[in-house]
Amino acid sequence: KKTGKTNPARAERFKTIKACHEQLRGKWLAEAQAAASSREIATAFLALEIWETIKNEDWVLVHGGPQGGGWTRQIWNWTKPYQYIGGNGGGGLGYGMGASIGAALAHKGTGKICVNFQSDGDLLMTPSAFWTAAHHQIPLLTVVFNNQSYFNSEAHQSHLAKFRGRPTETA
Repeated sequence: KKTGKTNPARAERFKTIKACHEQLRGKWLAEAQAAASSREIATAFLALEIWETIKNEDWVLVHGGPQGGGWTRQIWNWTKPYQYIGGNGGGGLGYGMGASIGAALAHKGTGKICVNFQSDGDLLMTPSAFWTAAHHQIPLLTVVFNNQSYFNSEAHQSHLAKFRGRPTETA
């Protein structure tokens, strides 16, 4: 039954959770800022730099995010339900550019900035997608990053090594 009064216990819980969330966001932001001094561009810093560029815009993360989207989730301020279209679900290589172009096409003309964090290995499956985006004038901010690995293969090899009782170091 709604009485118009705030439930004190609920208000206190909200205050506690909000403080915890703000503390975590501060910690993550500090980590991303500290990564700026790395010799290589750290994924945390990459997410932070893109955030600093788009934070005052109407944006949509159409694909990825460094290391599976963790840093974008931790640093970016998510306020609208359409700001993320979701993951690929199946881990298929080559998904990133196609999904990004499709989502950017759906948002074409809306003024939203569509952002794609594109891993280099995934991009190797669909390099001609850049031509498609340019030819059809589909606005899309794509940042290709070298994540130092071909994770799809590594994860599969590690899984098979464990399954076969072999050492994962030699997978």
